[in-house]
Parts: sequence; C-alpha cells; structure tokens
Amino acid sequence: MSKPLVIIGAGGHAKVLMDILSRQGRKVIAYAAPEQATYNTMFTQLSWLRRDKEILKYSTDEIQLVNAIGSMPYQLLRSKLFDMFKQHGYEFASIVCESALISPSVKLGEGVQILSRAVINADTTIAANCIINTGTIIEHDCQIGRHNHCAPSATLCGGVTTADFVHVGTGANIIEQLSIGEGSIIGAGTTITQHVEKNTIVYSAKNHLKKRE
Repeated sequence: MSKPLVIIGAGGHAKVLMDILSRQGRKVIAYAAPEQATYNTMFTQLSWLRRDKEILKYSTDEIQLVNAIGSMPYQLLRSKLFDMFKQHGYEFASIVCESALISPSVKLGEGVQILSRAVINADTTIAANCIINTGTIIEHDCQIGRHNHCAPSATLCGGVTTADFVHVGTGANIIEQLSIGEGSIIGAGTTITQHVEKNTIVYSAKNHLKKRE
C-alpha cells in the first residue's frame, strides 16, 4: 500500500502533478509553500505547511514526498530540496502519468516524474529527480542523469547520454549516440548533431520579428 504524499511546492508544475495524482487516486495530505494556494480547490483541501522544514514533523516511515518545484536553467532549488530531504531519510515518490508509454525494460530513479503522452523506449535509464515533460520522446538505450529536465516535446534519439543537471528545452532534438555534458542547456527548438561539453549553452538562431504592414 502506498504511503500518503506531501507535496513540496504549489505552482504550475505542482498543479500538473496534482491532476495526475487525483486521477490515480493517490492520497495527498499536505503541501509546503511560502504562500497559501487559495486559488486552487485541490490545494485548499490539504494541510498547508508554510515552510519546507515543517515537513520534518512527519516521520520518514509515515509519508513520501513529491518534488513539485519546477525546473528551469540555473535554478537549483528543486535539486537542493531533493538532496536535503534525502539526507533526512525521506523517500520521494515517482509519478508516471497514465497516458505515458514506457517500455517494461526502462529503469526509473527515485522521484522521477513522467508527464502526459511521454514515450520512453527500451533499455533507457532515467536517474533520480528528473522531469520528463509532456510529449517528450526518449528513444532506446538512453542514459539520463540526475536532476535533468526534458521540456515538452523534446526528442532524444537512441543511445543519447546526458550528465547531471542538463536542461533540454521545448521541442529540442538530440541526434542518436550523442552525449550532453553536466550543467548544459539545450535551447528550445535546437537540433544537436555533435557532442556537447559540460556547462555549455546551445541555442538556435534568434527569431526575427517583423511587424505587419
């Protein structure tokens, strides 16, 4: 039997996860956020924890945590909270949307979140605390590092390897057998055709805007 859940965060990503958890009948008992989420009935029915450290009043055997902090480049709050609560002995629940297609041979790390219509194919491994966002495709034999975010509709072809803290932007494409170094950012809509070293930002040419006459 699954343990009750406490959600960390109450923003946009948290709302998406709450939708999935509600459909799956998972029991959420509280959320931690600096401001009360009065705008959403899914949160108003839960206990509100004003500070993250209030989670410590729950026993590690009593609950699982859901890391509902969104992931953006250069923002490390999500990974810091994950590591902090792991040091306290807490376990993070993995969340897999019912519309995602995942091969039985895929290995998912702790706290991984697979959102709507994502596809993850054979013998891929996804390490802890990753977000595989809406419509992302990760092909066979990929190795995805810790604290990665594959944004909506990103495509990683077969045999791609990403190190920790990689952000793959919306609609980006990574060609097969390539590696992406730690801390790198692949900009939205970019197609990667060569290996990317660590701490590298890769983006496509800026859009040119012209007013209608």
